[in-house]
Amino acid sequence: MYSGQAYGIFHGDLDFYFGGFDARERVSSIDVKKCPIYFLTGEYDWSTTPDMSNATAKKIKGANFKAMKGLGHFPATEDPNKFVSAHAPSKISLSFQAVTPYQNSSNLGPISSGRD
Repeated sequence: MYSGQAYGIFHGDLDFYFGGFDARERVSSIDVKKCPIYFLTGEYDWSTTPDMSNATAKKIKGANFKAMKGLGHFPATEDPNKFVSAHAPSKISLSFQAVTPYQNSSNLGPISSGRD
């Protein structure tokens, strides 16, 4: 479904993620007091595996990591309830309105960082 949204989008994303940008050596300078970091990675995400996310989280003092059981790369659409539950420890406020795949995206509920 993701790659079907526009020709070349998925391929371009993969090129960027695996070859176009790599900040792994610079992430240790992130100050989590200014910018809290929560790595929430689906256990079935092959493009950003839990091992990859955990390794990056370990480079950032104070970062948090959690593998989301039963989810993949698009957890918010795969299972919104599991996705919201996984965010509970991060204190990020999320809410979703159930939509069918054919509804207009303007009908989606709000997503809030909790900092509004």
